[in-house]
Amino acid sequence: MKRFTSATLVAATAVLGTLLAPGTAQAADPVDIMNVHARPEGIEVMSLGAMPDFVAHLRKKGSETRVKTVEEFTHSSNCDTSCAEDFYRSGPLVLADLGYYTVDVEYKGTEGEPILHKDVAELDYRALARFENAAVPKAVSLDSLSTTVSADLVARDPRDGKGIPLAGKQVTVAFGDRSKTVSTDAAGHLSAPVDFTGTESSAGISLQHVSADNGEGRATVAPTVERQQVKIALDEGSRSVTAPYGDDVTIGGTITRTAKDGTQKPVATPMRLTIPNTTVSGFTSDPAGRFTKPQRVLKSSTWKVAAAYQQPWLNTSTTADITAKVTAGTAFTNVAMSMDKYRNVYAGGILVQRATSAAPGPAKVEVQYSADGRTGWSTRMTVDTVIDRYFTIPALENAPADGYWRLRYAGTPDLAGSNSARFRLTKTVTTVAEFNANPEPVRQGQYLTLTGTLKQRAASATTWRPYAAQTVRFYFKPAGTGTSYAYMGSTTTAADGTFSRRFTATKDGTWQAQFYDNGTTHFASRSREDYVDVTG
Repeated sequence: MKRFTSATLVAATAVLGTLLAPGTAQAADPVDIMNVHARPEGIEVMSLGAMPDFVAHLRKKGSETRVKTVEEFTHSSNCDTSCAEDFYRSGPLVLADLGYYTVDVEYKGTEGEPILHKDVAELDYRALARFENAAVPKAVSLDSLSTTVSADLVARDPRDGKGIPLAGKQVTVAFGDRSKTVSTDAAGHLSAPVDFTGTESSAGISLQHVSADNGEGRATVAPTVERQQVKIALDEGSRSVTAPYGDDVTIGGTITRTAKDGTQKPVATPMRLTIPNTTVSGFTSDPAGRFTKPQRVLKSSTWKVAAAYQQPWLNTSTTADITAKVTAGTAFTNVAMSMDKYRNVYAGGILVQRATSAAPGPAKVEVQYSADGRTGWSTRMTVDTVIDRYFTIPALENAPADGYWRLRYAGTPDLAGSNSARFRLTKTVTTVAEFNANPEPVRQGQYLTLTGTLKQRAASATTWRPYAAQTVRFYFKPAGTGTSYAYMGSTTTAADGTFSRRFTATKDGTWQAQFYDNGTTHFASRSREDYVDVTG
């Protein structure tokens, strides 16, 4: 085989294991994995490890008759010695007829037996559509947004390379988020006006033609864009900002463009705020050129405001500088908050100080609750901790079934306070309803039947639904024995949430049903207490 360096081809692909000709053993195939690509420019075979001498057979799709056998392939690894892939490529394919073809690969196994891999790739050997001479001769700018795109649509015959004009064909012209359909003339030429809005993130114009006979042709072309200079005027209070660590400031100003006639005109455009060693954040000016941008202050540095890179209309190198200064502040890290099935809230975290060299000292951290997570924050507990040390709070009992929780440090005159991220803590609410012990009173030694219904609802809902297939447990407290309940047994709720269990009545006392399984998703609940008088 002659050797050369092949380029990867984009076409139909087959990933193969081992396929053998009849009468041969699978283990004799020396090729583990093979990818095959085929197009008029040639056949490419990629294998893991070197291929034995092989040939490729071409058949018209749906036929078993071979019309051509390709024997000459050149080899390249396409990378350094660490690569396992080997590539083999033929020269251009010349066939008598247009159409679809199927590719088979054949070689000999380790014992010399013939091995044939059939249908490993498909070759599209039609006269495929393509755009030529695509051009947009007229430049565009925010003062001149209209231009014209032109191109020639031809079908290129792979046998001789000749182009056949595709007359009267529909072409989709797309730009920005809009598109239009135009038709080619008798010579396969198209010319279409394009009207940009000046809000596009790219000035690219795409052309597409799809047909059953000539496949899909695509092209992308773009006009020259005359980018305009910008002027960014920051508001008086935005040129220099000072805030405690972690606090937000709002910067504002106006952006204008220098029009072709030299005047300054406001512009609505995507913009960027760049902070050294952090991310670039985006925002947009309005039609009057006004912009505002909230930004958290985490360190002292120089911020830069400019037109965004993701637009082709304005110069992006012009910036306005903002001097940002950070003062001593705090933040919560490693915060975790949870609520158990008994509505106990647990929390922990670390209160750290930033932008200060002062030694960490004591601090009071508040545990706060809000029903909607935005307003009405109320303090439910206060704990003492030391800055930079991990702390936990004691269980906060009888918490609301749904709502938002956070940690808050009020701060001092020299150290700004902070709030943690908020956590929504909720579970599905349950109730043991309609609980009853019957009969009442009951004679000693007779059966006492306990009944009721287990129901559930989302914490934010008002409609109760039956809770089926759940375990309800029963507890009894003899009269005169204080407050201690003894476990007596359990049962499982029916499809409608109802339950029933019989016990032998032995003494006076109080019965109660409890549900406390599924604690990860549901709150526990208890029925009312039902006192039973046992006679006789």
